Formats: sequence, structure tokens, C-alpha cells
Amino acid sequence: MVLGFNPQFVPKILDGTKIHTLRKYPHQSWKAGRSIQFATGVIALKHYKTFREDGKCSDTQMLVILTGPQSIYLVDEAKEYSSSYYLHQSIQHIRFDAIKELDSELISRNDGFESVEDFWKWFNKDQFMKCIHWTDFKY
Repeated sequence: MVLGFNPQFVPKILDGTKIHTLRKYPHQSWKAGRSIQFATGVIALKHYKTFREDGKCSDTQMLVILTGPQSIYLVDEAKEYSSSYYLHQSIQHIRFDAIKELDSELISRNDGFESVEDFWKWFNKDQFMKCIHWTDFKY
């Protein structure tokens, strides 16, 4: 499957400092074992370019990003049972034992950002995210 990236992240993927990506739509079909074609641009358009084709999804994790307190939580997908469309309502339905607060600085660095501030500028609204890993690292 193709994973598209902003060109600013290409060098960090190639040198191994960006070790995962966060994507909206947490119920998408990414799962361990899927092949990854790393690309920039839009498929079938002039500026589309594959820059690495040997990737493999090693795992995925569900995260909740909350911008108010600038917090990131790992959610145990097996215990997350909300079907709500609204994030604030969904968060109320996550069992307390199914979440763990994560280090924003570590996530921002592993996701290829220069600083935590840059991370929060990029992810500027509350949302569920799928963390797609292509290394053995996990939170």
C-alpha cells in the first residue's frame, strides 16, 4: 500500500529518524505485515514519486491527540469500544485502564518533527490517530 508523505519528511524516513507516521481514520486497513511504498505527491499526477519501496508495516497503535492539554494517549484497541462520531464523546467511552499518556517529545521526534511545538502546529485538533510503525519500536 502507498503511504504518502510531505517532502520535508523524506530525508528523516531515509536516515531512520522518522520511524512511524500518524494517520487519521483509525479504522483504515493498515495492519502488521502490509507492504509499504513510501511516496510523495498524489498518485497518477506529475509530482508523484516513490522514494522507498521496501517498507513493511510492523504494527499499528491507536492514539488520541488532545490539543487543549497537549496530551497524547495510547489506547488499547481491544478495549476501545466507542462507536461515537464525536471525539469528546468517544473519549468518555474509553475505559480508564485502556489508556496510557505518552511523552509528546518522544512522539514528535519519532514522527520526524524538529520540535514538540512543530508537532502541535501540525496536529492542531483533537482526534484519533493510527500510528503506523515500520520498525520494531512500539509505545
